[in-house]
Order: sequence, then structure tokens, then C-alpha cells
Amino acid sequence: EIDIMEAVGCTRDKVYGTVHTGRYNHMKSTEKGDSMRTQVAAWHTYSIEWEDRQIRWYVDETLYHTFSPSAFDSEGWPFDQKFY
Repeated sequence: EIDIMEAVGCTRDKVYGTVHTGRYNHMKSTEKGDSMRTQVAAWHTYSIEWEDRQIRWYVDETLYHTFSPSAFDSEGWPFDQKFY
């Protein structure tokens, strides 16, 4: 799962970008993500750049998180596999 933007009610004016995979997930406390402070109620452009070996997160064209796993197997990087 790729969370392009997640706003959590218990953290005001903060957005998160996170990757959840077999290796990196909240059940193991190994998820990979970062956050950025912003006025959540205001209009923003949330985006990612998804490349062969890296994903980058942006708010209004400002980079705030980059993910590239330590290994490119299906547990750490399933994003080059077919899925629905």
C-alpha cells in the first residue's frame, strides 16, 4: 500500500506519506514514512513520483519523503509486481 496523503485526526495540521509492504508495515512497527506540517483544511496538491526503485512524496511540489528499500524483493518492493 502506498499512502500518497494521509491525515490522522489525532495529529492536527500534519500529513503523512507512507509505504506498507510485507516487510515494512505497522503490524511489525517497520512501516516507512514521513510527515509534513501543513494546513490540512487548505487546498494543496499531494503527489508522488514512483520510479523503478524509489518513491518520492510532495506537498505543493515540496519534497518531504523518499523511500527506497534495502532489497528489491517482493516483500520490500512489491510495486513492480502485478496487483489489483
